[in-house]
Amino acid sequence: MVATDRTSCVNYLQQNGLPKFIDRMIRDLVQSQSDSPVDFMADWMDKMRPINIHNITVEVVSAQGFVRPLNCRVMLQLGNVTKATSTLKGTDAQFGETFALGVSSINSAMLTVTVQSKEKGSAWEFYGSGTISIKALPIVCTAVAVDVPLTDDNEPVGAVSLVIDNCVQPRWITDTGVKVSVLRGANLPAEDDTGFSDPYVELHLADQMRVTSVKVQTLNPTWNEDFVFMPNPLQDLTLHLFAWDQDPGEDPDFLGTASLDITQAPVEQELVVPLSRKSKGVEG
Repeated sequence: MVATDRTSCVNYLQQNGLPKFIDRMIRDLVQSQSDSPVDFMADWMDKMRPINIHNITVEVVSAQGFVRPLNCRVMLQLGNVTKATSTLKGTDAQFGETFALGVSSINSAMLTVTVQSKEKGSAWEFYGSGTISIKALPIVCTAVAVDVPLTDDNEPVGAVSLVIDNCVQPRWITDTGVKVSVLRGANLPAEDDTGFSDPYVELHLADQMRVTSVKVQTLNPTWNEDFVFMPNPLQDLTLHLFAWDQDPGEDPDFLGTASLDITQAPVEQELVVPLSRKSKGVEG
């Protein structure tokens, strides 16, 4: 189906259950006021192509179509990562072996598939190879079955069947995770009789939690503490902040909370995040 107007395009995307991070495309589409949603989507997809890729797994299902039985193995190369299957013999070798190929920041990476053959007592020899573009695969977490034709001097010599799980991350998540720096707090409420608090901040992203250190007797704490989260890009990517006053031996006093959609946050910029109760802000 090709949507012919903005409303039908949005409805089609929502009804077909795309992963959560594609919601960003829908929001961009609605905000664009474009008269040609199809052109907008094409432009949007091009912009999203410089994407960090993580946890690419490749299952070598089989190698087939050989003109004679071979003692063969399949070599996979993506970037500087190389993997090899076990050795099997036949004209139709069933491998069923899975490999992890983690490569980041790929614009036009090619997966090279090579079959090598070996006679008893001899060295491995080239039999045939083929390539497949990672960029051409769907940019969602899904398993894709592909047959890679093998050639030797442009002559067909068989094929290798693969299942590629091309799990990708949006650009706002790097291959080393989401880094959040809690810099300082300003004008936090006083919960102690001294007129100060002992504040700390809890950070929640997806199913992960990080906690700052406690700053003693201050309403304007300085943390300068860095935290790294490794969320699944299909999870809810809302960062939740909770500021507390520590009371040794007792439950902490609540100072305030805030939420931030990291998919909409600028990268590597300082933000002031207002707390919803009493405080004028926690900066980070």
